[in-house]
Amino acid sequence: MPGHRFRQAAALAFTLALGGLSLGATQALPPGKILPPGIPVLATEDTVRIASGTMPEYLVTAPRVTLDEILRRVNAGEVRRDSLMQDQAFTRILKVVYRYDTTDTTKHPVTQLDDARRVFKKRPDRLREVPLRHVTPKKNDDVDVETNAGMGEQVASFAFEPRERGNYQFKILDRKWLGGHVIYQIGFEPKSDLDPLPSGKVWIDTNEYVIVREEFWYHDRSPAPLFLEGIDRCVVERSRVDGPWWVITRVFGRVRLAGPVVTFANIGKDRVSKTIDFSAKYIDWQVNRGLPDSLFASQK
Repeated sequence: MPGHRFRQAAALAFTLALGGLSLGATQALPPGKILPPGIPVLATEDTVRIASGTMPEYLVTAPRVTLDEILRRVNAGEVRRDSLMQDQAFTRILKVVYRYDTTDTTKHPVTQLDDARRVFKKRPDRLREVPLRHVTPKKNDDVDVETNAGMGEQVASFAFEPRERGNYQFKILDRKWLGGHVIYQIGFEPKSDLDPLPSGKVWIDTNEYVIVREEFWYHDRSPAPLFLEGIDRCVVERSRVDGPWWVITRVFGRVRLAGPVVTFANIGKDRVSKTIDFSAKYIDWQVNRGLPDSLFASQK
């Protein structure tokens, strides 16, 4: 059925859409002078741009962390984060918007789904969702969204996982000193043009080696050519919540459906746009609060 094919495509599109560093220096440390504690320093070979006069400059002989070491530390941090999480509770606000003509400003987007729900998770695989709001233009929904019971956030870290890392080539694009932190911007792209994998870039806070933002896209390839023509842009943002926990707080994605999917879906009365925007906000986080088993046993 056309509607079923579209729901499959939309669900797939949304799924795809979801220490050791020092600050450096050009001036040698005078003989016998001890570096004052707490002063950040950059490795001599680093390229972080710092406003003149904001901090003293010293020559540091310690080697800078390599790109391979950064990738390893990011993956280790993700594994440790996931293993320490025992339960989660958050509110997810999801919107799906049809954009019938992105070149015509007189044609307004149409909100196809506006959904809010409280989500509870607990190891090993307990999951409960409490609907708070569900608004669609018609009784029959064209979009199905499923929640994973796991604690991991592979949509932010997929390229850094050991089983996938060998399929990508990485490059340091930029380094910046922001708010007392060194932020690395690292780009990634598939090693082979034949692999249906995304290209993208991530921003890594090297104080904790955590991915704080990611952008990826499928411009000249598609993970599912029969359903998707491409993913123009997907943005994943993370924030620190409920103490030390870094979690996803915002996701945005824009996809283009393949021509056959649009044609089949538009055979009926319900029209489907070629371009669809997905956005999700995750708020009111609570982590490791000791959710009772009864919370999950009461679901219908």
